[in-house]
Amino acid sequence: MNIPHYSKTSWITKLGAIVPEFVEFDKQNRIDYSNVYSEVKGSLELDILGKKINIMAIADRIAVNNTGNAVIIDYKTGSVPTKKDVLSGLSPQLIIEAIILSENGFPIKVREIEKLIYVKINSSDPYIKTIEIPISKDDISSHKEGLISLLEHYMKNKSFIIEQNLMQYDDYAHLARGL
Repeated sequence: MNIPHYSKTSWITKLGAIVPEFVEFDKQNRIDYSNVYSEVKGSLELDILGKKINIMAIADRIAVNNTGNAVIIDYKTGSVPTKKDVLSGLSPQLIIEAIILSENGFPIKVREIEKLIYVKINSSDPYIKTIEIPISKDDISSHKEGLISLLEHYMKNKSFIIEQNLMQYDDYAHLARGL
């Protein structure tokens, strides 16, 4: 690799610290879940006002236990959404993956989705932290209805106006305001 020596040294040090904890986390996860699928692609076709919309996702990991129950896992090195943000639909990634999985859109057969899990990989101890979000069939169904409603709104209005959040300062917008 054409990476400067100091960068290699820095990353080797970080990985050396993270790997033992990650391996232990992964080993424990595989005890509970007999089938583990990584970087699996899925999709779901929705009919929105007579138009076919294809929703696609790549799940970091889907783990399925012996009874057919699944968890969807997403690995994060940056900020992790809160449970409130996920369940309100503000951070929809794992919810959309759950909708796709529940509709057989991933090449994995599951009976039920138990929970969504964020695995936060830190650069300091503790290196691995998990945030688990229990989810039910009713939750998934409700979010699917909300997704369909949102897409119908966009299709009907053909307007995608994004209002600037006045509580956040944006250096670029501030500099570009006079252009």
